[in-house]
Amino acid sequence: MMTINKNQKGFTLIELMIVVAIIGILAAVAIPNFLEYRNKSKVAAAVATGSEIRASLANYAADSTGNSYPSDSQISDYDTMVSFLQSSGGTLSANSLDHGILTDTLTYTPEADPNDATMFIDYVVEFKVAGVPEDRIGSKIVLTSEGISRQSGA
Repeated sequence: MMTINKNQKGFTLIELMIVVAIIGILAAVAIPNFLEYRNKSKVAAAVATGSEIRASLANYAADSTGNSYPSDSQISDYDTMVSFLQSSGGTLSANSLDHGILTDTLTYTPEADPNDATMFIDYVVEFKVAGVPEDRIGSKIVLTSEGISRQSGA
């Protein structure tokens, strides 16, 4: 025979359902914020890499004849950029994803001096940031000798 103790302690089903609903509401608010912070940290890491690229290019220009930036034949893709910039004081990793760069989107475009086509007075480096949606500002990074800009990739 089973006896029922009227003084049993515990939670009712309604109390448990309320707790689950509160946790669901908190998760619905917290997860999008977490994803946005993660995207912002990826963009910040890519901007830091961009600063390193700019510093290495400036270092090269300071040491080159006529203070010229490299030609597009010297930097044709990410791999050649890594080896080129390492010779100019850069420390880029051979794996572009370590820096958040999608290598198939990286372009380097030097701007020739109008008076001397062999001298490059400026450049544009563009790349997309890995894992950041294209409609977000910062999914595309553009570097010039003037600075770094964050743009949307769309």
